Amino acid sequence: MRTLVPTVILLTLLASGCSGGKLVRELEGLIPAEVEGWTATESTAYDTGTIFDYMNGAGELFLSYAYRGMMVRRFERGDNELTAEIYDMSTGGDAYGIFSRFRSGENAAIGQGACYVTGHLNLWRGRYYASVFALENEDGIRAEIEALGRAIAERIGADAPLPEILRRLPETDRDPESVRYFHLHTDLNRYWFVADENLLGLGPETEAALAAYELDADYPYLLLVRYPDAERAAAAAAAFRSAWMPEAGEVAIVQVEDGLWSALERDEAVVGIVFDSPDAERARALLEAAGF
Repeated sequence: MRTLVPTVILLTLLASGCSGGKLVRELEGLIPAEVEGWTATESTAYDTGTIFDYMNGAGELFLSYAYRGMMVRRFERGDNELTAEIYDMSTGGDAYGIFSRFRSGENAAIGQGACYVTGHLNLWRGRYYASVFALENEDGIRAEIEALGRAIAERIGADAPLPEILRRLPETDRDPESVRYFHLHTDLNRYWFVADENLLGLGPETEAALAAYELDADYPYLLLVRYPDAERAAAAAAAFRSAWMPEAGEVAIVQVEDGLWSALERDEAVVGIVFDSPDAERARALLEAAGF
């Protein structure tokens, strides 16, 4: 049964900057109007052109993925306030990518992945990322925040498969909290600084996955990038080798200035790079485990 939304909320939605009534109706239907005694007071939708009206500079992060639009619904009970945000990220991979950026705190069994920290729940399911948070972290608020998150996840319904490039990251010794999925050079530099120049030719049409691996006291990183075709992958691999390992010869593995090792391999349209391996053998082993 479809939840009826107060007229004041619908008017706010229709007056907002989110173009496309179908998208607004889809997002509106994914957040309940009442939960655990909390009642919605207003809702506002934002599209690609108006996202900065809500979050200023942070909108760049969402626009680096295939963001379509979002809805913010505010709830009140007494003097406290809850806020629920839901973002249509177009694909399950991009919803996971945003979730991986904000993942912190304790895991919660909601949707395809969720975490809770001090009055704030982040989750993803299907092509949607959602965030639920309280104005004040009062007693018992976690259960109520998770109830709202669970209601959103249930309304989303179906899960989405992870991108194949993420499934290529070896699981053995992997730090699960370190896994990232993204598209752009600027995002790569947020997680692991490679160069000011976009050496690897990253863009909206590339898919990148990054993770750290615990090996004794060392944490090497494995980066995988899928390109639209083998030619672009070859060009990116050549550019990286020229900048990072110009004297490596035929074997693309080199000891860098700090005594750690970097290695590179290419498999058709996928490039794999290991950073900060404690030795050459373990760098090769990581690439082999990733299918190179």
